[in-house]
Amino acid sequence: MKQLKKDLRALEKNLKNLIQKTEKMIKRIEHREKAQKSKKICFTCRKLKRPEEFHKSDKTKDGRLGRCKECISEYRKSYLKTHKKEITEYQKAYYQTNKKQLKKYKKNYYKTHRQEILEKSKAYRDSLR
Repeated sequence: MKQLKKDLRALEKNLKNLIQKTEKMIKRIEHREKAQKSKKICFTCRKLKRPEEFHKSDKTKDGRLGRCKECISEYRKSYLKTHKKEITEYQKAYYQTNKKQLKKYKKNYYKTHRQEILEKSKAYRDSLR
């Protein structure tokens, strides 16, 4: 009977140690996962960056795009330089096809924001003097 009690105590002690070790391992794993979630690698520049350095997106699991804001900005600038002619042609064609709607929109916008526009233009004129 005494031997059984000793064996039971030893088993309880081993079980407590195992529980403590598994709890520590779980904490480490959670910490690692949290650290990985707080950083993301950009597909273009392959740098590890904070999530705030990526645009938001509803289509991805983590809610952020794959390219960082900096890489997207560089891509857009280079695209505008290489396709400048096409973009201006498109804008001119769009204006010609939607002339009436655009004029109506601009007129309505001016009516609703007249005071702001006048204040900004006055401030601009004053800054030139």
